[in-house]
Amino acid sequence: MISVRRMPDDSVRTGDGPGPVVAEAGTAEIPVLARFHRLMFEEIWENRGYPVTEGNMRAVEEQYIRKLREGFSDGSCRAWVVKQDGRIVSGGAVSIATYVPVPFDPSSRIGFVHSIYTEKDERHKGHAGRIVRAATAFCKSAGIHRVYLFASTDGKPVYEKEGFAPVENTMLAVLR
Repeated sequence: MISVRRMPDDSVRTGDGPGPVVAEAGTAEIPVLARFHRLMFEEIWENRGYPVTEGNMRAVEEQYIRKLREGFSDGSCRAWVVKQDGRIVSGGAVSIATYVPVPFDPSSRIGFVHSIYTEKDERHKGHAGRIVRAATAFCKSAGIHRVYLFASTDGKPVYEKEGFAPVENTMLAVLR
């Protein structure tokens, strides 16, 4: 039996003023989001002892730029950034996909949160949680009831705090 937990109903603060501000990203923020996506994978791979090559990471960044452009254009992807004193310090996105209906959610639309990253000097200030709350609030407003993500070891506590729970029956095959 899957344990279904309600997501927190915390609101996302937007607008100008002191302190961190969450803003929906547009095409102008794509280069920053792509850099964050790359940095996220570089850190994860280095922490796991996997080889990180410039060519591979450049390809990841370039493909993510394409993915965001297409997703922003067709509405299948939304992204947010956190600005602190006018500087983008954190970002992340959600992609909307179709999947199979399940007994607790007969809809076939799901959200997939991805590419959550915070600059090293801004970590442990709640920025990743702000991005996750923005993404889940968007999903809720769009009538999407299931939201998935892959969690790094460092990210797991953040996502658990935001209402996510591990799913034990998930597996992955990387086909080459």
